[in-house]
Formats: sequence, C-alpha cells, structure tokens
Amino acid sequence: MTLTPEHAPPVGMLWLDLTRQCQLECAHCYNASGPTGGHGDMGLADWIRTVD
Repeated sequence: MTLTPEHAPPVGMLWLDLTRQCQLECAHCYNASGPTGGHGDMGLADWIRTVD
C-alpha cells in the first residue's frame, strides 16, 4: 500500500536538531549531542527543501 499526500496521516510531532550542539554530555543521549557535537550546518534552502 502506498500512501499519497492526500491519504497520509498527519504529522503528530516534528523534531529538528539544528546543530547537534548541546551544553550537556548525557551518556544516554540518543543523538550523541554535546559541547563539541556537530557535523555541519544546513543552509536555509536545505531546510526549506527538507521540511517541504
């Protein structure tokens, strides 16, 4: 079964990790974020394309 935009379920939650940088260093972090985290930043055009 293929979901088309007309029949796709609505988005319940959207979480965007913009930089992966965080002041904490939690061992349980699902995203491996931290003070030195990061793997490049996306420009505005990239974000618009991703969210759209």
